[in-house]
Amino acid sequence: MSQAKYRKKEFFQGAYYHTYNRGVNKEPIFLDDDDFIYYIIKLRQFKDKYKVDIIFYCLLNNHYHQLLNQLSEIPVSKFLLAVNTSYGGYFNKKYKRVGPLMQDRFKQSVIRSDAHFNAMSVYVNCNYEIHGLGKARDYRWSSYQDYIGLRNGTFCNKNKIIIQFKTGKEYEEFCDRLIAEFQEKKIAKMEQRS
Repeated sequence: MSQAKYRKKEFFQGAYYHTYNRGVNKEPIFLDDDDFIYYIIKLRQFKDKYKVDIIFYCLLNNHYHQLLNQLSEIPVSKFLLAVNTSYGGYFNKKYKRVGPLMQDRFKQSVIRSDAHFNAMSVYVNCNYEIHGLGKARDYRWSSYQDYIGLRNGTFCNKNKIIIQFKTGKEYEEFCDRLIAEFQEKKIAKMEQRS
């Protein structure tokens, strides 16, 4: 029996990455507001040390999505390792548990074009609504409110969106169109499985 070969992920300065992960066995990784706040503090704490721009994020009960820009030779994987290790230690201590919190190493995809970037901005920012959990504009554990002017957050680097959309309202209308497309694709996938 052959062992599965581990494939090293490559990261490049200047590249944008959609990164995501979920809890072991799809279990929750955020149980209360303090957990969300602690994770965001860790993102903020480590982004300068590892020279990463956080462009978008969405933290859901059992998983997270982020769109990151690697600003130096330091791979975003080191940033994510620091954030997730610190958060995992906090979570295990708080809830008196042992073992890994995340299902596996994080997953990532490289953003290859402006169209891909724009689509992923909606997928990450509005993931709460795409999953049918409620309206993205009402969900506070995502960067979406910062982009549509409901909150004046300075945590994310919004420049790449600001230069493409004249107003938060214009971006919100763009998001509404793509949310519907993502939901239709999700429904079609579920129908294919049944």
